[in-house]
Amino acid sequence: MPVITASPITPLERAAHWLAEKPVGSVPNTLPALMKLFALSTPDTMRTIKRANVLRSAAWRSDATARQAGRSHAVGVSLRLQEEAHMQSDQELFAKGLAAYQKVVSLNYMAHKEVYGILRQVLLTEAPDQFVFLDVACGTATASAEALKGTNVGRYIGLDISQPSLDVARKALSDLRCPVDLRCQDFVEAFDAWDEPVDVVWIGQSLHHLRYPSEKQALMQRVQAVLPRTGLFLIWEPTCLEGEDREGWFERFGRLRPEWSMVTDEEFAAFDSHCGASDYAETSATWMAMGREAGFKRVDELLTVPNQLARVYRYSH
Repeated sequence: MPVITASPITPLERAAHWLAEKPVGSVPNTLPALMKLFALSTPDTMRTIKRANVLRSAAWRSDATARQAGRSHAVGVSLRLQEEAHMQSDQELFAKGLAAYQKVVSLNYMAHKEVYGILRQVLLTEAPDQFVFLDVACGTATASAEALKGTNVGRYIGLDISQPSLDVARKALSDLRCPVDLRCQDFVEAFDAWDEPVDVVWIGQSLHHLRYPSEKQALMQRVQAVLPRTGLFLIWEPTCLEGEDREGWFERFGRLRPEWSMVTDEEFAAFDSHCGASDYAETSATWMAMGREAGFKRVDELLTVPNQLARVYRYSH
């Protein structure tokens, strides 16, 4: 396989380059080492796989071009077989990660029932008729689909960086009686260029992936600019206790292990790794202050989940 020479910058980019150098078809066997070495969660592993595929394809095409004379047909067949092999491996990885996540959801370890119950209540009592619902980093959208059933939703838009997740989401959302628009896109990039009407913006466990409060507040400002006067912005995010730092939040999460008794050590380690690599929780006071600074007039806390690790916030004009 040709050497990939581009310089990685971010941790996920380094992980993608590391994976791209591995033999095609080895992803399932390489997964534990990848997640441990780079402290990746299942969602971040999916992003890494997607990026590694891009790097592999670019390298294969470059190599094919260099050896095109007299060998173009053979190389073309080889590239097609290799691409098919790593696509199959990615599907296996996604199925494994999805199964672990669905287990956590079904056991309500992260309080999905309470959180999406609150979301549904707000939609039924406060959202305008035929509202446009923007589900940011929607994943498989299973919980959102349940929350939206029986509401006056007029259009659903889902954003996620994982195409396999969106493929699952399409089936989960099939019972909604409104148009469904699913887009494979980074949500920060999407809001940078957003110019479509939307009434409700929901972010469930994703805004905290932005490292700095300034980045979170900037995204909130873009949401505030998009929403009409009757619009709603709701988030469900990891929340530090007052006076607690990021490490303190991690320690509290780690103490959940006995309560998550139905998940394997590998599955719990994936969630724990995600916290260390990607979670940047804020205190409740900071989450609310960022909303006010972003221009929202009404800012309040709707729910603290039973394990005290995350809360639901509502922002409006």
